[in-house]
Amino acid sequence: MRRALLRRCPYAVFFEVVGTEVIVYGIL
Repeated sequence: MRRALLRRCPYAVFFEVVGTEVIVYGIL
């Protein structure tokens, strides 16, 4: 599923990483 998602929307990875960072910094 992720490979198909990456092919359709390469920015999905970028948003996922940013979202993870936001959550981590939010907890800290």
